[in-house]
Amino acid sequence: MLTDLRQPLPPKPSFDLDVSAGWKFMPDAHDQGVQQHWFAAGYDDHAWQPIRTDQSWNRQGYPDYQGIGWYRTSVSLPAELPDALYLYLGEVGQAYRLFVNGTEVEHSHVQWPRRLTYADIKPYVHPGQPNAIALRVVPGEQGGGIFRGPVAIKNVAPPPRIAFDLSDQRQADVFMRDLHGPLMQAGVNSWWVDGGGGTTAMPGLNPQFWTNRVFYDFSQQATGQRAFILGRYGDWGSERYPGFFTGDTYSEWPVLAYEVAFTARGGNVLVPYISHDIGGFHGAKIAFDLYARWIEFGTFSPILRMHSAHANPHEGNVRMPWVYGDKGIALMRKYFSLRTQLIPYIYTYTWQAHTLSLPLLRPLYLQYPQSEEAYRHSHEYFFGDEMLVAPVLDASGNRAVYLPAGEWIDFFSGKRYDGGKSFTAHYDVDQTPVFVREGSIVPEQEPSDYSDARPLDALIVNVYGSGKGHFDLYEDDGVSLDYAKGSYAITPMSYETRADGSHVLTLAAVKGTYKGQPLQRAYEVRIHAMTKPRSVCVNGKVVTAWHWDDKEATASVTVPRRDIRDAVSVGWR
Repeated sequence: MLTDLRQPLPPKPSFDLDVSAGWKFMPDAHDQGVQQHWFAAGYDDHAWQPIRTDQSWNRQGYPDYQGIGWYRTSVSLPAELPDALYLYLGEVGQAYRLFVNGTEVEHSHVQWPRRLTYADIKPYVHPGQPNAIALRVVPGEQGGGIFRGPVAIKNVAPPPRIAFDLSDQRQADVFMRDLHGPLMQAGVNSWWVDGGGGTTAMPGLNPQFWTNRVFYDFSQQATGQRAFILGRYGDWGSERYPGFFTGDTYSEWPVLAYEVAFTARGGNVLVPYISHDIGGFHGAKIAFDLYARWIEFGTFSPILRMHSAHANPHEGNVRMPWVYGDKGIALMRKYFSLRTQLIPYIYTYTWQAHTLSLPLLRPLYLQYPQSEEAYRHSHEYFFGDEMLVAPVLDASGNRAVYLPAGEWIDFFSGKRYDGGKSFTAHYDVDQTPVFVREGSIVPEQEPSDYSDARPLDALIVNVYGSGKGHFDLYEDDGVSLDYAKGSYAITPMSYETRADGSHVLTLAAVKGTYKGQPLQRAYEVRIHAMTKPRSVCVNGKVVTAWHWDDKEATASVTVPRRDIRDAVSVGWR
């Protein structure tokens, strides 16, 4: 790295003594070691137990011990010593005090993710004699002790960290090419640009913004495919380098409520992809109702991503569904499956975000800018044009919902609502308020293990109530940059209720091509109606092979696989 940066290499040690062996350990549950001089050169440690320096004491016979621990060793040094001597300790968990021949010695301190610490011990050692080295160790989340090497004495200090200035083109190139390029060649295709605010030294340049750009642009150039990073917001222009996350939040109801309003506002500064630690970051296991409401909000967010701190490393990640038993698994299966089903709908709106700067999550006032009422409901939002979401934000399960003018249908239950007013309803812990405009078209795919598990050769088209609607389904290969050259497809869909009460859904011929595009497609049209249709026809011909679900108030019509260039018409009365 230094060579590529044209910087001098650090000096190599001429004295390098491995002192990783021969250490002894003693627990100090009552913290009496300092008072009893366990660090003294002549202290009798014959009762202490041998200990290794490549793993914590918790993995060496003390699995549950979380108190103070002491390490001691004796190191014989030659009579002739170099001018400088430094004790290297690869990683000590978590904090420690160092003593050499009975005297406390200052040592370096590092910030994660750096681990190696060192101390200048030359003034405290005795040439040609045994030297007592002792550590008083305070354990952390990962246990206690000396975790890894090197454990050595050398005559040069460890080289300083290499600090990059990514506003310097050479340094930015080396940073990405040498450090990150090999990982991309091995298959890494996204980066989480976590941590501080970036690394630049140019006055007036937002360091987070520029760091995001360096990662994003190099990833795209190196792979020839679309880049994705998860970073922190770096001010105006950041929308070019998505996505963004809101940091290490606390797992509390007010935080969930704030995230809902915050995410809906993101589009005001052209940022469509805001991501949260679903369930919150800090804290141990949270109440199931709070967990459930966060999952439900996450499903109708720009990015659905779970992440949290390990409050107890022995428990692991306490945001996992099985922590809550069968009800947790059922909840996540319901909403994560729904998320994959909605990919055709969501992906179309990501195209709009790219081409029109219209966000996936839209405040009510973005759709109804002339309505004063739209500005009063910051915790509701449109999910695309067709769906309105009002997450439950407290433990009561009650939610006051405002619906703009028009007719609305509950996405899950099919219940009808008149718009232009508010209502209050109770939602069970596995339910969430989502509404669809009458006349809307919402495309889906079959449930799958992940978003692109199979080509979109079978499409579910949902039509809601009466009215008039239009939807242009967008598709591409999902990976390459060919969409910028026109390699994508649009399927225009239109729906209308005619004056005679009949309904017609038209699925026009697919326009455009892209690599891997299915040449044929089957359709399942789901008609969400108030009453069972009297008759159904496909391309003008009456069909009888359709199904009515009285409980869901939905008619399902299957259109067999056909060429994607052939238009399809489904009508009903």
